[in-house]
Amino acid sequence: MKKIGICFSIVLIVLIVFYFMMLSHQSKTIKTAAAANSGKEKNNKPRNLIQGHLDKKEVEVEAQIIDESHLQRSVASLSPAPKTEQKKKSNEQSLLTYEIDDGLAVIHGDLIIGEVSRDEVLKSLSGSIKEPSLRIWPTNEIPIFIQPNLPNPERVNEALAYFAGTNVHFVPYANQEDAIVFESGGGACKSYLGYIGGKQPIFLSEACSSQAIAHEIMHALGFLHEQNRTDRDEYLDIVWANIDSRFNINFEKFSSSMMKVSGLTKFDFESIMLYPPTMFSSNGQITLKSKVDGQAVAPRQGLSAKDMERINKIY
Repeated sequence: MKKIGICFSIVLIVLIVFYFMMLSHQSKTIKTAAAANSGKEKNNKPRNLIQGHLDKKEVEVEAQIIDESHLQRSVASLSPAPKTEQKKKSNEQSLLTYEIDDGLAVIHGDLIIGEVSRDEVLKSLSGSIKEPSLRIWPTNEIPIFIQPNLPNPERVNEALAYFAGTNVHFVPYANQEDAIVFESGGGACKSYLGYIGGKQPIFLSEACSSQAIAHEIMHALGFLHEQNRTDRDEYLDIVWANIDSRFNINFEKFSSSMMKVSGLTKFDFESIMLYPPTMFSSNGQITLKSKVDGQAVAPRQGLSAKDMERINKIY
């Protein structure tokens, strides 16, 4: 009996020890699991922050795109600048109004800037263009050719005679690369401004006199209208009230950059390049009035002394 009791006690002790061992193991397992879960949470937390940062960047980028789009709409919705500012900008860009004459784009009534049928740039413009470039002829010997079908060709020879006292010499065309060609044309008498190279036309209607032809030759040599000079307001009053509004564009001024030829002398009230005092009048009254006491607007028949002086300084 005594042995049985001792064995029972040993078994009981073993069971109790085993029980506490199991409790201890379970506790460690729980702690390990908790630690593992804690580690996962720690690892997850940075990933969530990084993801959140990425999301934030995406939101910022989207917001930036929206802001730029809004800015573009805001700029587009701004009111136009005041007319005075627009006019100033236009002057800075030296924009001139052109009109179509016999298929040619023309400024100031008789200065050709291109053929509308060939020049796609002119087709896309809305009546205004930058100032043409101005080049003088590379030589003072300028070949000329008169088309056989030009009515009354003697008037061309009369116009050329006006230049006899200048350094410019007009010679017969003999297959030279460059030449001035006088040919028949509709509308007004007209010419390109300065040297353009090649066979350079001066278009003449039957109404163009020798005086008008000499005027166009001056354009071909590089000379502007006197009333379109940059400094004309110092010498002339343009009487807008008397001008037929359809011809206002003929009184636009050139910028100072275009004055390298015409600006070689002071304003010339006798120049062949100056309009008569009633030019483009709507009522027969004067359109050009002198600001200089004792000096009338009186363009000469033929070249003035200053016209010849300018030519000789250039050529």
